Amino acid sequence: MNRAFKSASIALFIFLSLAILLVSQRRNISDWYKLSNYNAPSSISSLATQDTFTPYAKKLFYINQPVLISGAEFRNKCPNSDPTSSEILGCYHPIMNGIYLYIVNEPTLNGVEQVTAAHEMLHAAWARLGSADKEKLTKELNDFYNNDLTDPTVKKEIAIYQKTEPGFVADEMNSTFSTECASLTPILENYYKSLFVNRQAVVSFSNGYKQVFKNYQNQIKSDDAQLNSLKITINNNISNITSQLSSIKALRAQMDNLLSSGSIDKYNQEVLIYNQQIQGYNSLISQTQSLISQYNSLVATRNSTAAIFDSLSEKLNSNLSALPTK
Repeated sequence: MNRAFKSASIALFIFLSLAILLVSQRRNISDWYKLSNYNAPSSISSLATQDTFTPYAKKLFYINQPVLISGAEFRNKCPNSDPTSSEILGCYHPIMNGIYLYIVNEPTLNGVEQVTAAHEMLHAAWARLGSADKEKLTKELNDFYNNDLTDPTVKKEIAIYQKTEPGFVADEMNSTFSTECASLTPILENYYKSLFVNRQAVVSFSNGYKQVFKNYQNQIKSDDAQLNSLKITINNNISNITSQLSSIKALRAQMDNLLSSGSIDKYNQEVLIYNQQIQGYNSLISQTQSLISQYNSLVATRNSTAAIFDSLSEKLNSNLSALPTK
């Protein structure tokens, strides 16, 4: 009886130990199972490499079996709660249930997919933090936001999250600051070392494609300022031309009266003044015509730049659908 009891006790102990082990390792077992059924496509593994993910970050990324998609498929996976916002470029489905990335087929905007991939991986990392760690990280993120954040673009992004996702602002700060801010607090930098071998590589991608838009915006702004200056000059010239023409006509009438009255000497004196006014008038017309040509040429250049800017912006608009070919 004792032996049977001991055997049963040992068996129960082993069973309970295995049960406890399985419970404690359920996440690792689940991770192993998901990874065993996933082979990262080259496009996905390339993103992980370019973003310099650490082994842990790469594991989180691959567990979610990330895919690059576009069109209706992307909108179905990543529905946009705010139709007025076009910059929905990726999404993370909680409980390690998928990462979806918007395809950006535009060489000029290289970096968008890389930054989006890192952004969504960071959501997965946040989801795995314990409540105490989230609380500590939230404090650091808020301190940085309130005291050190100077980038107006990032501030604008956080303001949008505060409006559209008020319950997930810290989560979004975590993904945004680490991928878009070059300088962070030592505590934040230390935390992100567990996820990036070189976080600045991701920030560089972010700065790269943002700069493309800034360059076009700055050029348009410069062109608009020059157009405004040209317009003012042209309008002033036209006003002067009208005034000079009235003066010339008045002088011509006066000369005609002198000629008809036989005042030849006075007439000849007025001819010199008249010819000088005509010369100035014609010169101002020629100058104004040149300015108008310059204005029209700059309008065409400015509009071409704006068209390129709009076209690039549309590349990041996941709400748009490509028109079917005929």
